[in-house]
Amino acid sequence: KGEAFSLTKPREPHLILKEPSPTLEETLILLASEKLSKIQKRILRKLLDTETLGKTYSWHVKYLCRELKLPESTVKWNLNVLRKVGLIKSGSINCKGLPLQLTEAGRLVAKSLAFREVFS
Repeated sequence: KGEAFSLTKPREPHLILKEPSPTLEETLILLASEKLSKIQKRILRKLLDTETLGKTYSWHVKYLCRELKLPESTVKWNLNVLRKVGLIKSGSINCKGLPLQLTEAGRLVAKSLAFREVFS
């Protein structure tokens, strides 16, 4: 008499097919491309061009308003979201004058967005 079929304990685990697991970077890029707004994506792409200038949050607000033709409140709100989720870092009320920068994760996402823009 045979054993009952079990879904919890396969008899030959080496035969179970597994999909390749995405890397952390791939997951981050996919999550950002799905969940960031169009404005947030546009801002990240612009920041990729300006981050080496060493300019402050305030400078970037003015620059992004002009370049993207967006109101200041919209730019500030979206920069704060990007800072909150760890894609950018900058000074704050308590620590003024620090340059706005992409984090390692932010740079990865921004480069991916820029690459997709060029090849789409």
